[in-house]
Amino acid sequence: MPKRLKKKPSRSTHLLDRISRAFSRHESLLIGLALGVILLVFASFAVVHRLVSGPQLRRWVNSDPEELLLDYEAGSSWVPGIIRLRGLTMRGSDENVQWWFRMEEVRISVSLLDLLRKRFHATSVTARGLVFRLREKEERRELSAAHLARVPKIPGFSDPPLKTVDRKPPPPPAAALPATTQPGPSLVLSVGNPQPGDLVPRGRLVMQGLAFDRAASQGSGVDKVSVFLDDRDTGGQHLGDATLGQPNAAGFTISADFSRASGKHTLFAYARSSVTGREAVLSFPISVGSR
Repeated sequence: MPKRLKKKPSRSTHLLDRISRAFSRHESLLIGLALGVILLVFASFAVVHRLVSGPQLRRWVNSDPEELLLDYEAGSSWVPGIIRLRGLTMRGSDENVQWWFRMEEVRISVSLLDLLRKRFHATSVTARGLVFRLREKEERRELSAAHLARVPKIPGFSDPPLKTVDRKPPPPPAAALPATTQPGPSLVLSVGNPQPGDLVPRGRLVMQGLAFDRAASQGSGVDKVSVFLDDRDTGGQHLGDATLGQPNAAGFTISADFSRASGKHTLFAYARSSVTGREAVLSFPISVGSR
């Protein structure tokens, strides 16, 4: 019987096989990328839901409850871009007015693109059961029984709503400042402790000082004081940012962490003016180590 001849695969068949294998590899890669993007999107939705349903959002917003307070009974965000809140209440105040509102149910549509940019943009708000209250702060001498009877109650604020009188002491004159002082044309920065040449123990040290801008019409005129171990602009170690207004309007305190330092260094303090945006810089040598 005649033998059957085996056909050799043609070049075109080889080419098609190679193309098919290449497409298979790219297809697997594209599917993996698509699944990764989908998982990332759903993870972001879960993060938003956890943020809304837990206490973290309220902690972020309520840093100064007298100025702004947010609260709600329940919250969720299972649908992408939709936040639902129940029993939403907000209150706030400034030097002239106090306000408060409550919404029984709220549906907020937010921009997902802005959320990726770490911005909150509500595109629409639908609410049910809105109650809103607004009242002006008054001088005590202007109040009467008839007036008080018409002032709406706001939970969390004392009655009657009085204007606060700023009795903060004026910034001290330059002659009263400690020796470690960097005065400028109007911006003054002073550190009370430590002093130049001091031996600072490793660990935390509560530093105190004064920072004010003579050009400020009210308050200290300084919105930030930072302390670094060695020059900030050449990679110095950030020791912390100060709490302003302690123990007086122009004062500041800071709990500086020296636990990672040792030996001789230069301490730098930076104060930023809220009037001009300029900085005063103060520096002096210290040593860090065991006493």
